[in-house]
Parts: sequence; structure tokens; C-alpha cells
Amino acid sequence: AFDVGEAAGEAQAAAPWLASALVTAMALRGLSATEVADLAGAIRDSGSVLDWAPGRGPTVSLYSGIGDKTALVVAPVCAAYGVRIPKISDRGSMGGVVDKLACVPGVDVALPADAFQATVDDVGAAMVASFPELAPAGRSLRRLRESIGDDSRQLLIAAVVGKQLACNADCFLFDVKTGGQFVPDAESALELAKGLVRASKACGKRACAFVTGLHNPLGHFVGAPALELLECERILRGNEPGPGEGSLRDVAALLSAQALLMADKCSTLEEGLDLAIDAISSGAARDKLTAVVKAQGGDLDSFITAVEKGAYRTKHEIDVFFNAEDGPLEPDSAGIVQSGPLADAVGGPGATATAAAAAVPVAGLETDPVDRFVSAIDGYALGRLARELGGHPGSGVVIHGVVGSTLSPGDRLCTIMTDDPDVDLELLASRAADAFTVEPGPVQPPPLVYYFVDEDEVVHEIGASS
Repeated sequence: AFDVGEAAGEAQAAAPWLASALVTAMALRGLSATEVADLAGAIRDSGSVLDWAPGRGPTVSLYSGIGDKTALVVAPVCAAYGVRIPKISDRGSMGGVVDKLACVPGVDVALPADAFQATVDDVGAAMVASFPELAPAGRSLRRLRESIGDDSRQLLIAAVVGKQLACNADCFLFDVKTGGQFVPDAESALELAKGLVRASKACGKRACAFVTGLHNPLGHFVGAPALELLECERILRGNEPGPGEGSLRDVAALLSAQALLMADKCSTLEEGLDLAIDAISSGAARDKLTAVVKAQGGDLDSFITAVEKGAYRTKHEIDVFFNAEDGPLEPDSAGIVQSGPLADAVGGPGATATAAAAAVPVAGLETDPVDRFVSAIDGYALGRLARELGGHPGSGVVIHGVVGSTLSPGDRLCTIMTDDPDVDLELLASRAADAFTVEPGPVQPPPLVYYFVDEDEVVHEIGASS
């Protein structure tokens, strides 16, 4: 029999090869829905389970996929209405919400469980890295899966749900991303979403899930955690959204509305959307984010002022232009920009480059007067690229050619920002250009939201674009 304690690293007497063999067998043979739920429960029971104080309001656990930033909007919006949002996130390979909040000087994202719970109870939300004692078997299972190259959806479901069960919120809201390496298409993401809801329900929890796309990145920035936090704060300030920020605002509002509905703060999703908008327009949500940051040791206002003044600007910024002619990268003639549009990008749309940059062509297009449009952006590819730009909080990608925008030769697609002098700028610029799909138009952008799986596991096709 499988010893969950060994998977959690607690029973060294069990042979590690036995655990690897069992994980391999489960991946190859597959698991029934009951077995997935049983494994999720075992992962929960491998460590401590949080116990939330009664009478402090309902709790909703939000799970978002790759490069999550929506929680920075959803958590304060919901907290403004007395809904507690305990957000526990791994320090993600694609830069999760904890990486963004950790950019604020003084913020502690490694709170112990008791301090985390006290903060959620007092302020309404907290965002921290996972505790060592919370679902340790899930982390061991992840390491085993990575060691054997497993991509089993069922084991992933068990690990995700097991961790949510250990957090022990009243209900779970899943935001499943499509377009990444593991879930390349909407149908695969839908199966994952259905599995998450089914396993949660089997374990006695209310849950629902949205399937949202990575082909239309949320917001203006990919990576650059300090700037992503600024972007979310601007939405909570009620600012008119800049390029790409409307998609972030819309998805965050949708998730907020659903969380409020699950917490019985409204009777319809439409009412929930109205509540989310009111929390933003009144400033209540922004005040909650300020309170969350303060409770975790930081000063949001000072941080935002520093970012807007360019304190997190990187040393190297590389513009990537659209070129309608097929051809090679010519850095010698075009040059590599060493200081670029970050200050303007932080200031809002309409930025103009102040130095020459590497002109990276988009292949396969002829030079003609037909308008070209950005029809899709591979957010997963840009996220992976951003993680190679170093640990500076301003390192990342600024998107200028947002989905649906018209392009002329010489228009900027994006700007790459890094403090690392050793990165291959030409290669990175070429990879960034490859992430943009440009074609004659007008084009129909891919949906922001593809599907919704409700608490009864009924699938609703949405297909809504920004």
C-alpha cells in the first residue's frame, strides 16, 4: 500500500523507488473519480488543516493558473463585502501572485499559519507562500511527477484539490488557463476544470470553475512583478484601462462576482458584477489592498509612488517591432536599445521609444497595403521568456501590440526589460516576436473566457472576448 507519510517525506524507511513506481503506475493506469478524490483527501490529511474562526464571514479559496495576477483585484474586492479570501500560492515558475506582492518592501509572504489566519480574519484577505506543514504530500507528489516526466491530469487534480482542502475554505473557485504547455487547448482545460469541480464536490466542498485563455494575456505586463502589481492597483483605483488592461479588469470582475455569488452576497452573477464595480468605484477595494499590504508588513502607497517614478526600471530595454517583410534580425544596423520606453509605459499608453531598437520581423507576411492585426499572443511563451530575464522586479515584457490592434511596419509589438547583461538579447527578441500571431484582418480575438463549470458540474459555453 502507498504510504502517504513517505510521500510527505515523513517516513524515510519507505523506499523512494516504491513511491516513484506507484506514481508511474497511477499515471499509466489512470484513476477513477473516486480514487482521485481519495488521493486528494490523503494529501489534505498528510499535514495540518486550517480551521477558520466562525462568525467572521464566508471563506472562498481562489485558485488561478499560470502567472496569476487576478487575485490582487479579486481578493480586495471580495474582502470589501466581508468575504474572506485566504490565498496560498506557490512561488510559481511563471510568477504567481506571491511573487508580485513580495516586491513591496517589508511585505512578508512567508507568514506562519496562525498569523496568516489572523490576517485573513482581521483584514479579509492575505496572500502567502505555501506553509511546509500544509499538504506536504502534494509537494512530494509534484516532485515525483516531475522526476518521471508525468503529465497525468488526474494526479494534478488530486494535488490541487488536496491543497485546497487543507486550506479548508467554505468553497473553491478555480480559474483554469488554456494555451499553456500542459493544457494547450480549451477542451483539455475544460476536462481539467470538470475534474477539479468533481473532486472538490466528492470531498464535500462547493466548487465551480472558469476556463480562461492565455492567448490573450491579461494586462499590459508579463513578468515584471512590480509593474504587474502597479497595474492591478490602477484597476482598483478606477483608472481607465490602458492597452490590454481591460481584459485583466473584466476577468477579475467576473471572478469577483462569482466569488460573491458563492458567498451568498448576491443572488445573481449580474448583481455580483455590480457589487464588484461598486467596490472599485467607491475606493473600498483599493483600501482593502492597502490594508492587506500593511498587515503583511508593507506600505502600498510608498511602493506605488516609487514604481511610478521609475525606481523599478531595468538597465536594458529592447523594443521588438513589427516588420511586414520576411527577413533576418539585423541588430548591427538597427541596434539594441539600452534605455527604452519603460517610464512611458508605466505612465500609460501612447509611449514613444527614445532610442533605436532591434527590428524583429514577423515571418510569413508580404509587404502590401492590407491592414495587419494582432490575432493572438502566446502568453505562456512570453511568461517563460520573462522568467529568463533575471530576478529584478522590473524584469519582464511590456505588450504594446495587444490582441485586436492594427499594426503598421515599425509599430512596436513589445518591449523586453532586464537587468541581466548576459542574456542573449537577439534571441530573446526573436522569441518574443514569435509569440505574436499577425494576420490580415479585421480578426476575431480569441475568447477571454471559454467555459464555466457550475457547482452541479454543468458546463456552460461562454466564448466571451474582451
